Amino acid sequence: MLQRETMNALNHCQIEMISFINKHPNAGWKADKSDRFHSVDDARFLLGGRKEDPNLRDEEAFPLLTSFVI
Repeated sequence: MLQRETMNALNHCQIEMISFINKHPNAGWKADKSDRFHSVDDARFLLGGRKEDPNLRDEEAFPLLTSFVI
């Protein structure tokens, strides 16, 4: 029972954080300057706001590798 209450509280906090990011224009700046998040998209992904395309992270992490043909 305690685990379910804890999960409900965490889900509520995630929803509040996503709402905050969506409503506040400075959230992107804060996410970029934070050690926890690399961008607003990372914040949304880590907080359960969206699903991530696995190919997208590879292209962002290694942009030069996608531009060369071997």
